[in-house]
Amino acid sequence: YTVNITLGGQQFNILLDSGSSDLWIQTNQSVKIVNDSGIVAQISYGEGFVEGPIQFAELKLGAYTVPSQAFLNVNKVTTSQDLPSGTQGILGIAFDSALLDSTELYLKHFWGNDTTLGRTPLSNILNQNTSAVPAFDVSLGRSGDLDEYSAGLFLIGEHAPQNQAVESAPQLPQAVEGRWSAIVEGLSVNGHNYTFKTKSKVTTVPQGQLVGFLDTGTSLPEVPEDVADFIYSNIDGSVKNGGVWFVPCESGANSTWYLGGQAFPMHPLDLTVLSPIIWSPTSDANVNITFCFGAYQIGTPPYQGVDMVLGDNFLRNVYVSFNFGPDIDRTQNGTGSFMQLLSVTQEDTAWVDFERSRMETMMVLGNYIDPAVIQQFPGGLDNLSQQLNGLAPAPTNGTNSTSSSSGASGSSADNEADGESRVLGAVESSSPSSDSDSVVSRLDKYGPVIIGLLGANVGVMLLLWVISLVVCTRGVMRRGVQTRNLPANYAPVSFKDKGSDDPEYSAHVHNYSD
Repeated sequence: YTVNITLGGQQFNILLDSGSSDLWIQTNQSVKIVNDSGIVAQISYGEGFVEGPIQFAELKLGAYTVPSQAFLNVNKVTTSQDLPSGTQGILGIAFDSALLDSTELYLKHFWGNDTTLGRTPLSNILNQNTSAVPAFDVSLGRSGDLDEYSAGLFLIGEHAPQNQAVESAPQLPQAVEGRWSAIVEGLSVNGHNYTFKTKSKVTTVPQGQLVGFLDTGTSLPEVPEDVADFIYSNIDGSVKNGGVWFVPCESGANSTWYLGGQAFPMHPLDLTVLSPIIWSPTSDANVNITFCFGAYQIGTPPYQGVDMVLGDNFLRNVYVSFNFGPDIDRTQNGTGSFMQLLSVTQEDTAWVDFERSRMETMMVLGNYIDPAVIQQFPGGLDNLSQQLNGLAPAPTNGTNSTSSSSGASGSSADNEADGESRVLGAVESSSPSSDSDSVVSRLDKYGPVIIGLLGANVGVMLLLWVISLVVCTRGVMRRGVQTRNLPANYAPVSFKDKGSDDPEYSAHVHNYSD
């Protein structure tokens, strides 16, 4: 998802990410700089990184202007692939935390802990507009099945008029320091309630509950194996192979997540990803087919205290207000912050929409093959899983296929994660079970299913600005789920964490002057 900004007199489309805090751009355009720190910084993504000088320029974001915003002017990326087409950087909308904000960390290292020049854009905006609600709201829209774009909202300092009720919604306090996280109390699928079997990384979280991280920068949610198994074993005809759930495209489910004592129904379209692919059932045969797989991916998020990542397929069903909390309680790591959620999916109308939209899309794409048919070919599902190039990590109990029937509860594997803080992000490895992924994988998480909210149609008021968000896909889009060939990694990928093994600081330091 991207928004339009003006930095140093130049306009950019940059990715919107609630999982990080840095502002960085990679461009050949001439940006008018108001100051240069002389510090060369790196933002680590596991084995990859982006690098460039920390500079300062005027930032315009909607109705707001920051006269001197710190950003990383990237001139080195340790990957052969670039940002998705039409985008030039990332806007982090998390906290001023050393865990997430490399710019702030570097400036404090060289200029002392009292400096505030490395604050994030949101922090600067809210500090300049103290009468505004210290929050931003996100609503990710859903378009028609075969549409290429979808509208959404990103607001600072106010709630959307039609969603004012979010102000009275239960406050979900930050569950893990430095993350937009909350306690997830449970899940139900087709009327079957489920208590999580995986033990939370956070010892104070009650048994049967988990910590969920709401990340606008992750397309497909990443959940423990027992959770994915429960969801898809309740959908008739689903088959699990190699850690991936293959689902009949015409099959869906009524699923609901529970947070803060509230129920949040999910649109059935957000449970599966429909895509065409060239399948090779034998060594000398290539067949164009259309198939579906589970959007909720099996994995253990490698972030301290995070049990699951609830990405865009979850977020499209809620209106979220991310509140930094009152000044008196606020800290760089988000102490005092909370989220408020409103449900925006009506279960009855969503099911009707699913049936209509899925049927229309299947008729247009054609060549649909049911998982049961693929399973009849020796090694058919194995072959397909391999072609998806790291769609999901290997299962904990071997690679044999399992299938589901209505009402069955999925097998579980109690995955206790180590909870260590690691420096992660993206490597060229296609395995999502790896401790690190490549920069391109970090960026490609915005691409396989949702590439971007191309910022447009900015409506401005003093304390309310709305950036229309447009979901841009690389292929045919089905009610918020894009379909295309799949050479890319579809597993949720990690984003950057600061840690003890970060690259050494190195710079020729210049004094900052106003």
